[in-house]
Amino acid sequence: MTLGIMMFYPGQEETYYNGIGKCSVNMGISVLLFTPQGADLSNGTVDGFRYSKDKGWVQGTSPLPSFIYDRCFYQTESDLQTFRPIVQQLKKRPGITFLGHGLPGKWAVYQLLFAHSAFIDKLIPTISTSHPASILRFLNEHKAVLLKPVSGSCGQGIHVIEKKKEDFILIKQYRKHTSKKAISEHTLIKELSSILLSNRMIAQPFLNLQTPAHEPFDVRILLQKNEEGRWVERGRGIRCGKPGGIVSNLAARGSVMVYELFMKRYTDQQKADIEWQLQEAVRYLPGLLEERFGSLFELGVDFGIDLQGKVWLLEVNSKPGHKVIVKTNPQVMPQLWEAPLRFYQYLKKKKEVDHRVTTITH
Repeated sequence: MTLGIMMFYPGQEETYYNGIGKCSVNMGISVLLFTPQGADLSNGTVDGFRYSKDKGWVQGTSPLPSFIYDRCFYQTESDLQTFRPIVQQLKKRPGITFLGHGLPGKWAVYQLLFAHSAFIDKLIPTISTSHPASILRFLNEHKAVLLKPVSGSCGQGIHVIEKKKEDFILIKQYRKHTSKKAISEHTLIKELSSILLSNRMIAQPFLNLQTPAHEPFDVRILLQKNEEGRWVERGRGIRCGKPGGIVSNLAARGSVMVYELFMKRYTDQQKADIEWQLQEAVRYLPGLLEERFGSLFELGVDFGIDLQGKVWLLEVNSKPGHKVIVKTNPQVMPQLWEAPLRFYQYLKKKKEVDHRVTTITH
């Protein structure tokens, strides 16, 4: 059997995949790298790259892999509409097992967590919106509002709107910079109409989750399943954005900091309170998500900490980037390379046992 790693475009996460490839040789596992558009579902084959000890990644055509590690990052709604149907067909195909099924959009995750007592006080009040009028009503309740796409990633498509006496301040986050301008209500409605035309958005009160130097920051915790199918924490780190920015994502030129060094700014009691809040969320989160959305392999969980030391759950990602963890905890890099391979071995063994049990009972 083969473990297929499904990426969105060649060259994506190259260092990560090379590490997995090298580990696969030592573990005796066949690994195939491919894109959704390379899959020929009618013939049951895929054009991709198989890892070789001597030659590295070698291009060729292979049978569809029995297990798939989905690392496709969709940048736009168009990408999602184009390639998700192929992925869905692969998930439904008999004989193929995904390491994790992935999570739906931010709104569906929010609704699930909001109904659970362990998270209700850690969630920022959120609405799903597709019309400017609902955003304006939300602005009447809050001085500033954060807008982000339901299906967005990497900090793209994020806007902040501040209501002033006579006008509004609109802040847009681009990949490499942030723009800020004062506009009238009429212009704001036109801007919102344009934004909502291509993306369904969620709106939240804009909280002051910044360092004393006015850098937006969050805590990224990476959770993965181990070789026994149990959730473990691989590491945590701090993402810091540019001063005056609105996101901390590395794609928006953010920086990273070791978690323990960052936490030195808090008193011992504050650190203990923050750690308790983080651990309480991490303890319940994976099981709750899997119960509703199906089996998962890894989660990137992002938390904000306000000036009072209160922890807010900002986002949960089932296809998390690993840069923050690698940069702040470089010693875990071999574990990250081996993790999907070891979980693949666990699933393969479980599948074989289940097959034997089914055969015996019939």
